[in-house]
Amino acid sequence: IFDIPESRRGARRALQWKLRDLDCFLLQRSVYLYPYECKKEITTIVKYFDVQKYVRYLIVTEIDNETAMKAHFSLL
Repeated sequence: IFDIPESRRGARRALQWKLRDLDCFLLQRSVYLYPYECKKEITTIVKYFDVQKYVRYLIVTEIDNETAMKAHFSLL
């Protein structure tokens, strides 16, 4: 989850590029899901661009209506 301001557009684009490169599922604007550990990859970009205060990394154990997400990752 992130809310990187327009003044840090380059950082936001780099993070979005990485999330798309990982094939993360876009749940809603600035909220991406991935069923595997990816903290190292995200942290590397976040630290490089010094945007830690705008990004949250969550480990979610349950989510409702997950069929589309599971299908995205071929987990059905």
